[in-house]
Amino acid sequence: MEKGEYVQILDHSEWHGMIGIIDEVINSIPYVFCVHMPYYRYAITSKMRRYVKKIEFQ
Repeated sequence: MEKGEYVQILDHSEWHGMIGIIDEVINSIPYVFCVHMPYYRYAITSKMRRYVKKIEFQ
């Protein structure tokens, strides 16, 4: 996953169903920004990748 990609979070947390954009990658860990949670970014660790779906807008 790369900076600028849109993703949907499908885990069982307060992030479930939210769509965000990968705004930064630090040490190979992408971080997702979502306007509904502007003070917290979702870290896509290797353990959490299975709960993240890349989406494309047309």
